[in-house]
Parts: sequence; structure tokens; C-alpha cells
Amino acid sequence: AKPLLALLRQSPLRQKHAETLELLEVSGPARVDVSMVLPLKRELGRPQYAGTVQLYGVDFRAEAWQLDFEALEGQARFDAAGFTAPALVGRAHAAPVTAALALGREHTGSTALLEASARGRFAARELASSYPGIGRWLGAATGAADFEVDVAVEEAEAGPPRTAVAIRSQLQGVALDLPPPLGKTAATATPFAADLGFMAGQPGTVEV
Repeated sequence: AKPLLALLRQSPLRQKHAETLELLEVSGPARVDVSMVLPLKRELGRPQYAGTVQLYGVDFRAEAWQLDFEALEGQARFDAAGFTAPALVGRAHAAPVTAALALGREHTGSTALLEASARGRFAARELASSYPGIGRWLGAATGAADFEVDVAVEEAEAGPPRTAVAIRSQLQGVALDLPPPLGKTAATATPFAADLGFMAGQPGTVEV
């Protein structure tokens, strides 16, 4: 998978997003199929390329944005504008997940440069250790529940990129050892929504 990242780092994306691309880490086996158009004259336009990559257990990490996927499998499509992988399986937060990744605004379909999502049944304390901002609530929890975690990274006009993390769950299967009315048994479903915002190396904000 490293050759794909190297290709993106030399693509037109690098002109505006070099620092962001340098923060990504990928490793593991993959098969890349690429088609290229190389104009012989400048007036015929810029070189173009596009293709697919099949992941066979690839690790994808970006520590600055608290992204850590392991053993990803599935297919991604890429071109000079970035890549999209809407249907991956792998592991995150010490549990199996279904995941999606997109890099480049033409692929995210939004103002975000990078989007990542994970769906899985996570231990509440494991998730709290990954996102300390929710430790006040889930740090006192036991059990596991189905969670949806969505991460969006937007580049600021000045300073480091800003990361937004949205965490959603019904917490069914999780017991909260908190004073009433916040405490709950594992069998009870209680909607949980947390929105975290932070910049790399800086404290963030939390709304629950």
C-alpha cells in the first residue's frame, strides 16, 4: 500500500495538502491497478492517472487525528484528486469494524479533506481511551455497545488542520456507574452523542 501513498504524495494534491499527506501512514499488502495518460506535448494537458487498489490487511494510521485502522480489506478507487474506499472491513478500537475512507474533496463530497468512519461493537472504556474527551462519561462504563464513529479533517487557512469527531450510540450493553439520572444498566438503551473538535497538539472541545 505504500506505493499508492507515494503516488498521492506526488500528485496535484501535494500542491495544497503536502503537510496533510505527510501525516498519513500505511503499511501492508495491496494490489494496485493503474491506468495513465502521458501527453507528449504540453498543450495536450497534464498527465492523468486513475485506478484501483485491493487491500489485503493494510494498516492505516494518522496519529495527529487519532485514526488507527488495522488489517483493512476491500477495494479503493484513486485518481489525481485522491481516493475513496466506501466498503472496508478491518479492526479499530480493539474490535472488528466496517469502515470507509476518503481523501480529497472530490472524493469526500464535502469541505473536508479527509473523512473516515468506523462502525462496530466497541468496549466503552476502549473508546474512551482513544478519545479522552469522552472519558468523563464512558470512563466509568462497563460493557460494549454498537457505536458509530465519524472523523472529518478540514484544513484551516492558518495553523494545523482541524478535526471533528462524531460518536453516536444507544449504549445498549453498556452500564454507566454514574449518579442519577446519568447512570444506567447495561440492558437499558440510552442515546449517546458526542462531538469533539481539536487541532493536532492542542486541547479540544467536547459536546455531549
